[in-house]
Parts: sequence; structure tokens; C-alpha cells
Amino acid sequence: MRAELAALRAALLASGQPRKRALTDALLFRVYRMSLWPHAAADERSLELNEGLAESTGIDVSQHSVGVRMDAAIHDIDDVEKERSFVRSFAYATGPAYAELLDVMQPDWRRKVTPGFAFGKAAAAACHLAMPKPEKSLALAAIEKYGGKRIIAQEDARAKATAVRNARFAQALVDGPTLTLPLGKFSISFDPRQVYSLPGHGSVYQTLALGDAWGKLDVHGDGMALIPSNFGSVTVPLDKTPAGMQLAGKGWSLNLNKGYGVQPDPHHEGSFVVTRRTLSKLHAGHPWTPVRT
Repeated sequence: MRAELAALRAALLASGQPRKRALTDALLFRVYRMSLWPHAAADERSLELNEGLAESTGIDVSQHSVGVRMDAAIHDIDDVEKERSFVRSFAYATGPAYAELLDVMQPDWRRKVTPGFAFGKAAAAACHLAMPKPEKSLALAAIEKYGGKRIIAQEDARAKATAVRNARFAQALVDGPTLTLPLGKFSISFDPRQVYSLPGHGSVYQTLALGDAWGKLDVHGDGMALIPSNFGSVTVPLDKTPAGMQLAGKGWSLNLNKGYGVQPDPHHEGSFVVTRRTLSKLHAGHPWTPVRT
């Protein structure tokens, strides 16, 4: 990803054949990266259509000068590279970069955007380039044009920090006591710069405002919440037994709506789940009963 961003920056700053060569390198890094993970292409395309397309449209609407738009795309690349995580933020850089290149080569490209649209393939077609093959040796050779040793050293350091962070996340959100809430028809807002992948479990959000039928959950400061890839639930760490309608833990608070409460999690000792109370049990004064939601 860092190599692709570096090549895209070079493409935005160049023109003619140098731009084509830099774009070819960016596409090489992209296809090689996506070859390493089976779902990478679909996942990245989805985020670029969601976040990247919106960011690029905002630039085009607010800036009429081609040079200023190119500068804005480069600024987005510089901003994203500073982030600790690229999980959701990367699209704020790749989307505008490819969009500005497409604007130059094929100004009406936005009219051809469909759910299957892919920025890389569209840029290659507009520039009459064949998509490179995902070859490791070519990618490693090409990265040297863009400060490869520096990028690799920085990413090795990032990998070590990520391993420490993931161990902390796993201890708090997987191994330790937790509170899990079901997600149905929910509303959500978050800072995409504070979303981290926890392999095998989903994504960890350190800034989150989430509402559902059960109430409102707020995660802030040094808090954390785990949401699996299917968005079927949200989990926060517990430091005490939850009770009442207004709950709180380290970096999070939860206001439950009437008719909801907590039950011990039968699958995780010491953990709890938010459930809905049946009407008959509510009137009879019985304890909370899990109900599918």
C-alpha cells in the first residue's frame, strides 16, 4: 500500500510517459498486494466506492483548477500515510489519486461507475495500459524507485507495534470478560483513522457512536469496540459486572432502552450479552430472558 501511494504521488506530479510509468508501478503494487489475500480486491473496491469516491467528488466540486485538485489528492496521500492504520483510511488517498488521473484521461468516467467499478482497472483502461501480473520480483524491484528501503523499515516497525496492539485488543475483547450487543437496524459513526484490523475477529473501533433498538453506545478516548466483518454484533470490554440501564466501562458508555437488559453469556464465562425482555416475563417480574433480535 505504501508503495502504491508513493507511485500514485509520482504519477500525479508527472505527465506524459513518466506519468504512465508511475501509474504502471502503482498498478503493479496493487495487483501484487491483492494477490496475497483472497478478499482484498472486493474489500478495497467497496471502500474506495464508499469513501474514496466521495472524497474525490468533494475535491472536484470545490476546486475547479486541475493543479489545485492534483495538490489536494497529494495532500490526502500525505495525510493518510501518517495514520497508524490504513484499514478504512486508505481509500481517502487512493480514491482521489486515481480519480484525478481519470479526470485528465477520461473526464466522463464518473458516469460509468457501477457497483463493480474498480479504480485501478479504470485508470489502466483510460491510459491504455495492460494490468500488470502480480509478480513479487517485479514489485520488489519497482519499490526501490520510491524509497523502498525506507518504506520497508518503517513498515517493519509498524508491524511490531501492530503485534503489540493486537495482543492488547485480543486480551480485552476476545480473551477477557466482555459485553456483546446484537446489531440489527443500526446507525453508526466513527473516525476511520482509528479503526484497526484484528485478524480472525473483525475490526476494532476506538472512536464510535452506535445506536440500535437496545439504545446508544459511545466509545471514546482509550476505549475499544470489536465489530466482526458481518456487522452482526459489537463487543466492548468489561471491568465489572454490568447492572442497570446506564452502563459504563473503560472508554465506553451505554444507555439501554426500556425492555432491554443483560444476561450472562453462555459461551464466554464472565461475559454478558444485551438481550430483549419478553412481555410476559416483564409483567411477571421474571429475570431477563434472551430473545433473538
